[in-house]
Amino acid sequence: WSSVVCSSDLRVVARSLCHIARIHMGRGHFEDASDAATEAVGICDQIDERWTGAEARLVHGEVHAASGQYRQAMQQWEQAMVLATEVGDRFRRVELLLLQAETLIAMGEWQQASTLMLGVADQTRDMGDPELASGLFRVQAAIQLERQALEAAERDSERAVQVAQESGARLAVARAELVQACVLGTRADRKSTRLNSSH
Repeated sequence: WSSVVCSSDLRVVARSLCHIARIHMGRGHFEDASDAATEAVGICDQIDERWTGAEARLVHGEVHAASGQYRQAMQQWEQAMVLATEVGDRFRRVELLLLQAETLIAMGEWQQASTLMLGVADQTRDMGDPELASGLFRVQAAIQLERQALEAAERDSERAVQVAQESGARLAVARAELVQACVLGTRADRKSTRLNSSH
């Protein structure tokens, strides 16, 4: 990037690489996604760009999580949280908390995820963003599912899908529907088990 001397131009390049990384990730091309995210992080470090740097590390963490590298994802998100806090990006902080909570659940540490979520509901409401709201309901549903509180999990998963649909964000809808399917499948299994044991 020696021919690009303007920091604002480099910032645009870094953000474009974040979008490219997410496209590769959506196609299952995790190595290409990781390369793009790594390059975005490197550019932001080079120009000491903290706002976009937080986004780049968030995306890099998403790539790690999608490929099952949960510890590496958490490390990226911890660094992103530091940067987001330094620049006062409240939206990014909530986004990171939701990602961390979901990953902790995937790692089997749902109690820690529940603790992490304390206060996040109030912050999410303050943001007024439907994608964040859907993410909140999605995480709550996943925690309730781990607690075997299936009725509460179903309510939260339904709300996650509804809010995501209202936002028009297809990725948020897909994520919410995935959690809802897990909840409904667990309820169906529980019902089947009860019926079998009664015979």
